[in-house]
Amino acid sequence: AVVLEMAGLDTSDTSNGEIAFSAAQVFFAIVVALDTSHRFGRRPLLITSCVGAGVSMVGMSVFVSADNGDGTLIAMVCFIGFITLGLSSLSWPYASEVMPLPIRGQAMSLATVLFWFFTWATVEYFIQMVEAFGEATVFMLYAAL
Repeated sequence: AVVLEMAGLDTSDTSNGEIAFSAAQVFFAIVVALDTSHRFGRRPLLITSCVGAGVSMVGMSVFVSADNGDGTLIAMVCFIGFITLGLSSLSWPYASEVMPLPIRGQAMSLATVLFWFFTWATVEYFIQMVEAFGEATVFMLYAAL
């Protein structure tokens, strides 16, 4: 909601945006659950997910800087779709398959701690980063990561 408000949408449009965002996440989670990863393979889906998420973040940067709320919403829905299609659903089984068996437990524990730490840091410091650098710059930074 904060991002959509920054992009110039009013409160009712922001609520509709949140619904669209959630619907996209559910839709792509179901698509992945329906054997997409077996049909296309995990690696191509992870690569597509990373590239698509990065392009969506660039789109969010462009649309936020242009105060285009509808474009920002479309970029957000694309972002969550790409993330859900690969990174959020396939990275865990993929990582567990490539970790050597003797250290798999410790390595997955470390990966989980790092994942949640960076998720927390992203949420915790988003507003401060926007205030310091501006919305467009923050989204470009996220795209680069």
